[in-house]
Amino acid sequence: LGAAGDSLVLVGRYMLDTIGFDMVRLDAVKHIEPGFLAPFLVELRNGAQPFTVGESFEGNAGLLKDYQQQVESFNTTFGTGSKNANMAIFDFALRFALQGMVDNTNYNMSNLNSAGLRFMPGGGLAAADIVTFVENHDFDRG
Repeated sequence: LGAAGDSLVLVGRYMLDTIGFDMVRLDAVKHIEPGFLAPFLVELRNGAQPFTVGESFEGNAGLLKDYQQQVESFNTTFGTGSKNANMAIFDFALRFALQGMVDNTNYNMSNLNSAGLRFMPGGGLAAADIVTFVENHDFDRG
């Protein structure tokens, strides 16, 4: 991980072990290489990793799925031994589909059957790997 990565791991461990956080939310993960993120997540705890969700403001379900799978399939051998990272991802693809439904009076509701990461064509992610996202303070409400 390098010096900066090691320092981030120490801060993460402090937040989990000393302050008492039990989950992790990572902002803008599309700007973090899976090869860095996976070892970081694995090293946050010696035992089971905390539940972690990554945010990638991306409407393309395929890109979201690919990123999440790259993180989880990056086999890391740093520190505590060989184990894969575990990270869920916000379902922005579904959020954008729902926004399209709200904005369009002629929206074909059957499009929702395959919108998002769970039931996407070609196979979706497991439910435990998806966190539904509807809205937050980052979006312009005007």
